[in-house]
Amino acid sequence: LTVEQQFYAVLVRLRTAPSVLEMARRCGVSVSSFSRMFTTWINFLAYELKALHQIPVGHPRIQAKSFKKHPRTRVIIDCTEVYTKRPSALLARKQLFSNYKHHNTVKFLVGIAPSGYISYVSGAWGGRASDNKITQQCGLLEMLHPGQIVMADRGFQIESTLNEKGLELLVPSFLGSKRTQLSAREVTKTRRIAESRIHVERGIERIKEFRILHGEVDISVLHVIEQIFQVCALLTNFQRPIIDEVIYMS
Repeated sequence: LTVEQQFYAVLVRLRTAPSVLEMARRCGVSVSSFSRMFTTWINFLAYELKALHQIPVGHPRIQAKSFKKHPRTRVIIDCTEVYTKRPSALLARKQLFSNYKHHNTVKFLVGIAPSGYISYVSGAWGGRASDNKITQQCGLLEMLHPGQIVMADRGFQIESTLNEKGLELLVPSFLGSKRTQLSAREVTKTRRIAESRIHVERGIERIKEFRILHGEVDISVLHVIEQIFQVCALLTNFQRPIIDEVIYMS
């Protein structure tokens, strides 16, 4: 196969998820040859694409209109999970079992820049890991600079960790146990955050359009599931932007 044919075959596998046996038949190679080729390309693409898509260091030149009220926001984060088949090893089962999904999963933290493109994808974590733990230990916070804002859902209880690094956490307001309703100012703040946070949810939905992430991921590909997810995520940046209305900053 030529380089172009190999690249195309990898994209087909990611997007439509034929079996390795079927892809090997289409390419006219053995199953083992296609598996090696796929693994090589996935590792290469993960390395190259991560270098192309990074969190903006300075003030972003392009951002969604909904971020006009949050100019210091650098990343909007959320976690997502991919189902896996049940491993035979007891320790692996324990690490992969998600209490939230009640299933074996692999978990990732995804970050969206204010311009709408995916700027960060964490490594793979077992479904047992909490959103807070992943955010604190995945390395994302070390890429940010004091004074910058991380936007997240109210389930991310990481404010003290961010404050230690000079960062700020922006989450929707919540009632707690002593109030029955939000103030008018809090309602407005929550609405504006929701208008911006929806973009990370749309970004994750677009990643999940790659059919290789549908159903239960086979144990045989768990050694490259991190690279597979990262490549699928960063390839979405070459599609039509998820944000139509943007403003150009001076």
